[in-house]
Amino acid sequence: MSRSQEIGGKILRYAEEKIQKRSIETTARIRKYMNDLGEVSKELMYSSALRASKSAFSMKK
Repeated sequence: MSRSQEIGGKILRYAEEKIQKRSIETTARIRKYMNDLGEVSKELMYSSALRASKSAFSMKK
């Protein structure tokens, strides 16, 4: 095997490892963002329901 093929193989393996690592990190970051977004959405729905029930209650008086 020539020296250039050996170096090329090492570079290719390094690039593959870096891409996999970056992909795993990006996936984790996106999942965290989606979980946070889900939490915010739940809180907004809860506060909207509270406001709706409060305004419905005050309209009955």
